[in-house]
Amino acid sequence: MPLPEFTRAIVREPSPRYARFYTERDIEISETLALRQHKGYSHALQNAGLLVITLPPHPELHDCVFIEDTAIVWDHRALITRMTPLREGEQQEVERWLSSNGFGIAHLPSGARLEGGDVLHLEDTTYVGVADRTNPAGVCALEEFMKPFGRRVHGVPVPRCLHLKSATTYLGDKTLLVSPALIDFNPPHGYAQIEVPSAESHAGNVLRIGQTILCAAGFPETAKRLNGFARTNGCRLIELDISEYQKGDGAITCSSILY
Repeated sequence: MPLPEFTRAIVREPSPRYARFYTERDIEISETLALRQHKGYSHALQNAGLLVITLPPHPELHDCVFIEDTAIVWDHRALITRMTPLREGEQQEVERWLSSNGFGIAHLPSGARLEGGDVLHLEDTTYVGVADRTNPAGVCALEEFMKPFGRRVHGVPVPRCLHLKSATTYLGDKTLLVSPALIDFNPPHGYAQIEVPSAESHAGNVLRIGQTILCAAGFPETAKRLNGFARTNGCRLIELDISEYQKGDGAITCSSILY
């Protein structure tokens, strides 16, 4: 089954605990700037042609803005994930919204762990990062979830970064963006890759929506390479300042669920 054309995005406003949680751990985050950046991110999704649904923040779950990790959505079905204990509970509001809007809901079996940032879809195959956040049982659960759609699912070791999509994302047009400093990943047969320079190792996360590519600002050499790809493939590249979310290990894909 080919990749779907996305028409909608679900985002979640940042928790009032987000900035405080990291500041208490000596990571200074501006709450005002974080809110402004989240609005800019939502506007960028809208400008790319998506209808954006915004869920309310949770008052205590500090990382709830990183909504991608809570559910895997495919063809109006959703697999609700199981995350690291510090983030458990973020899924509840997302599941309620999906269920009330007609999505079929599936859950992971006992012992399985899976976070959405580890799930990378190509045309007919889904790759899943395996490390601290996602375990082999989570990969097997996703394989069962995807089986009715005829998709292959493969696990990929992720030893040097938080999630698979911290290191590699799909640009479309049979091309992957890969950060070799963070992952050993060879694109499948027929796919090309654009390498992220080692000095910009955290620039491997981008989001392709139609003919728009969203990337994080602050990585000039990677942006130059992405602009070359964009010109060749009739796309536009939009750089977004997400500095306050990068401080919490966030990236461009983390703050939305597309369907």
